[in-house]
Amino acid sequence: MPTSRMEIQTQVSVGVVDGVTNCHIRRQIRKLRRSKGWTEHDLEQAAGISANSLGGLEAGIRHINVDTLRKIIEALESDITDVWPAPDGAGNMHSTPPPGQAGDPLNFDRLTEIHSLTGAEASCMFASEDYRDLSHPAGEPAPKPALRTLCAINLYDDEREQLCREVLQGTVTANWATYRYSENGRSLYLCLKNARLEFWAEGFVERCLAAWLSAPAF
Repeated sequence: MPTSRMEIQTQVSVGVVDGVTNCHIRRQIRKLRRSKGWTEHDLEQAAGISANSLGGLEAGIRHINVDTLRKIIEALESDITDVWPAPDGAGNMHSTPPPGQAGDPLNFDRLTEIHSLTGAEASCMFASEDYRDLSHPAGEPAPKPALRTLCAINLYDDEREQLCREVLQGTVTANWATYRYSENGRSLYLCLKNARLEFWAEGFVERCLAAWLSAPAF
């Protein structure tokens, strides 16, 4: 593992990201449900999910996990691409935050958790670039890092499946580390299982670094 180039941090605050992706999913599920003329109860029955649970999911009160999302998509006779904002050719994800959602805070393991939902169809993991504002007035606290760019990094199937399982089981905060690599004023963050515990971690980190370094546009 390229430890000489990688700084391991067990607890890193990576600033604030908006809830665009999560909001997009909820909005699209509601749109598809209404297009079929279904009530929340109709979709709950068709998807085989708990009664009175869909309202909480659509409102963002209840957590959406992979199994629930798959059941809803199948019941709606739709595809993951119908509810997930598609990345562009460069791997960046673009979507306009709905009013009132732009400041919704998410920590990095939550970002990874949101990504895990894409494992239904997409083979990638989010990396993030850290932009720091160096022009803040002297004597004032420096602004927190902000996640401005989401980069899609390819994962092998077994890596993706393991990542999704670990995240959904709630072991991310206890057993995962945040890896930070900096070069020329840019920083790459990866949320990853401790390399001592995962045989595939070294190759994964190397591929992420290679992809990141070869994409100067990020």
